[in-house]
Amino acid sequence: MTTSINCLPDQALLYVFTFINHYDALDSIRMVCRRWNFLADKAIGIMRRAFLRCDQFQWHAYNHFDSVTSRYYHSTCYHESSRSMLVFGGCSISYTVFNDLWKFDLSSRKWSRIIIKSSPLPSPKALATFVGYGDDVILYGGFSKLCPNPLRRISKYYDELHLFKFDEQKWIELLAENDGPKLAGHSAVVVDDSMIVFGGVSGEFSSNRTYVFDIKKLRWWCPNFITSEYPQPRCNHSQALLDHKHLLIFGGSVGPSEASNSGCRNYALNDLWLLKFDLKRKDEWQWTKIKILNQEVSAWQIWLHAACNVGNNIVAFGSDYFSASNTRKTAGISSNSSEKLRHKSIEVLGDGKDLLQNCCKSGIVAGCSSEMEPRLEASNVPQVARTL
Repeated sequence: MTTSINCLPDQALLYVFTFINHYDALDSIRMVCRRWNFLADKAIGIMRRAFLRCDQFQWHAYNHFDSVTSRYYHSTCYHESSRSMLVFGGCSISYTVFNDLWKFDLSSRKWSRIIIKSSPLPSPKALATFVGYGDDVILYGGFSKLCPNPLRRISKYYDELHLFKFDEQKWIELLAENDGPKLAGHSAVVVDDSMIVFGGVSGEFSSNRTYVFDIKKLRWWCPNFITSEYPQPRCNHSQALLDHKHLLIFGGSVGPSEASNSGCRNYALNDLWLLKFDLKRKDEWQWTKIKILNQEVSAWQIWLHAACNVGNNIVAFGSDYFSASNTRKTAGISSNSSEKLRHKSIEVLGDGKDLLQNCCKSGIVAGCSSEMEPRLEASNVPQVARTL
C-alpha cells in the first residue's frame, strides 16, 4: 500500500501549512490542487488571527557568514517583487557612515550584497528615508558626521534624491527643479507619483513641516492646511500610509528647548496624528489628533523605533523603555525572555479603519497652516532646537 502526503487528514495538513514560509511557499501550495488551496487559505487565516491576538510572537536569529556589517540609523524597505528587505547605509558606533546596499531574502533567510557597477552613488549617510516606488526605491535625505574627532563632530545634512532601479541594479540621481529641505530623521511615503515628507531635523532645528515631491515633474511643493493645530516638531518618528487620502504620524522625539520644560534632557512622544490630504487640492489638507482609547497599553514614549503596516494595523517595535519601578502592560511581548530584549516590546497600535471612523465621529480636527515657499528653507510654524 502506497502512501503520500495527500493521505493526511485535513487537520494534519492544515497544521503543517501553518509552518510554511508564507513569502513564497504558500503561493506555490495554492497551485497544487483545490484542496490545498482551501487549506492554505485557512492556514493564512489562522496565522492572521494569531497575529491579532499578539500572543505568539517569537524571534529567530539568522546569522550568516556574508551578512551585513553591524550598523544603526540605516534605512530599510520591503521590496515586493523580490520578496526581500533592502538595507541602505547607516553608521557605526564611531559614526563611520556607509552607502552600501544589501538584500535580505525573506524566503531563503540569507543576506546578499547588491554590487553597484557604475555611478552615480548616494553619499554615505544615515537616517535617510527609503521608500518603494513601483518596482524601484527612492532614497532621500540623511546626515553624516564630517569630523572623526568626537569633540568637533559637525553634521552634514543632505537633500539628495536617488532612485534605485531594481531590475537594472543601478542608482539614478533625481535632480529637482527647486531646492528641497535638507533633512534627517524624517519620514516619507509614496502615493501615486508623489512622495510626502514630514518632520525631521536639520542642523539645530527639528521640524513639523510637510513637503511633497512630485516624482514625475521633479519639483518640491508645500501644502496649505485648513486647521490651526498640528503635531509638535519632531524627528525619528514613524509614518504609515492608510490609503490614498490618509496617513498616520506616530511618536518621535523633540528638542532640548521643549524637553527642559519637562525636566528631561530629551523626551520622546507617543501621540498619534492623522493627516488627511488630497494631492490634487493643495489648500485643503488637515491634521487630526487621534484619541487612543486604550492608552494604558499603548507605547509610553517611543522614538527611533521601527513601525510598519500589517493589514489594518500598525505594528511598532523598540525604544519603549520601562523599569521594575515603572512596569506597564503592553499590547504584546516577544516570547523571547532574554535579558537583552526585556526592554523591547511589540505594540499593535490599532486598526486603520477604526482610526478613520474615530476621527469622523469625534468632530475634533487639528492641523497646521503653511505657506508655499520657492526654496522651502524657512518654516512659518514654531521650530524646536534639537542636537542630533
